Amino acid sequence: MNRLLVFMFVGTSSAATSTDEAKPFLESSDALFTSALVPPLLGAFYLVLGALVIVADDLSPGDPTDKVKVKAQDGANVLLAYGVLAADLQLSAYMFSNGYEYSQISVALALA
Repeated sequence: MNRLLVFMFVGTSSAATSTDEAKPFLESSDALFTSALVPPLLGAFYLVLGALVIVADDLSPGDPTDKVKVKAQDGANVLLAYGVLAADLQLSAYMFSNGYEYSQISVALALA
């Protein structure tokens, strides 16, 4: 059976139980199912999106475009950008695994 992006969150309520103990966000019986096709499809999507950005940059020549191209060729700037992206992903994963609400995660990532 092919399960493509079927998310099953059982017991994700943040409300307290009858004994006033908070329920874990994801219990061991809960599952997150995804298809093996998701990573290649995301890769293809970002490949096409990146190619379209390059084409759009070439269609709009000018001083701002040239500045961005020079900045994108600077290795330190690229490493810094990947570091910030990795930190955002780690923060998101940490907050998700510890049961933070989506609104709190969104605010934290917007301020990061």
